[in-house]
Amino acid sequence: MSDRQKRADDKTEVENNEHKRDFLERSGVGNWMRDALSKILSNRPKDAVDFLAQYFSSLGEKSNRLHRAYHHLTLTDYYQPMFASNVAVAYEVLSTSSGSRTPAGLTGIMYRDLLNLICRNIPPPLLEKFLSKIGPRDDEVIYPRVFHSGVMAAFVLIEYLKQTDDLFHLLISQSDTDRVDDELASTMLEELQEALAVKSSEPISILKAGSRLTNDTITETLMEILVASQREHRKMMTKEEFLLTSFNIYLKEVKPLK
Repeated sequence: MSDRQKRADDKTEVENNEHKRDFLERSGVGNWMRDALSKILSNRPKDAVDFLAQYFSSLGEKSNRLHRAYHHLTLTDYYQPMFASNVAVAYEVLSTSSGSRTPAGLTGIMYRDLLNLICRNIPPPLLEKFLSKIGPRDDEVIYPRVFHSGVMAAFVLIEYLKQTDDLFHLLISQSDTDRVDDELASTMLEELQEALAVKSSEPISILKAGSRLTNDTITETLMEILVASQREHRKMMTKEEFLLTSFNIYLKEVKPLK
């Protein structure tokens, strides 16, 4: 086998392994396997196989309830009137164990698992901060109004980050780089923070507040900054920095219910 062919085969194998790892992480199987092994080592059961069978049986029931609840939450957009009814159904699904017709109560760990499922495409560092702000203790009982508030905050966050991403791309469209002028970005973020500060108590108003950041506003601010400064080298802000700052502005407005 030639060196070129060997390198090609090695590259293919590496890519296949990466795809496998991506699948395991995306599906959650990797986390479940690690958790199962951790529980075996912690409990040291006499019959490890039976222990695993019971673990995955309960996990299957839990996963099914989570995905059924998530399905109800995605039947309609969160700003539609019917969404409140879908949230109530999702709460009932998670609160009722199999074999029981009456709600047993929703615990913090199941609530957190649902929020993780809803926000699975949010960058992990941001998701961790979000859950730390609104997430309860694992054994805490979650009441319907707390559940509705947290679910709404999660869906609004997803849309908010999408709008933030769109805003960043609108800003860099004014330049020929993948970064935005730091002063321009800071000005836009200050505008966003000011808009959020005067919002109403409705969560969806967080999204409406961003409408003031129009293309005309950005262009006007950009021209003022460029005319006022004669520096050749200006400080630039990356997309990650912009999203993090915008996220922190949102997180400050989230008021978790107890």
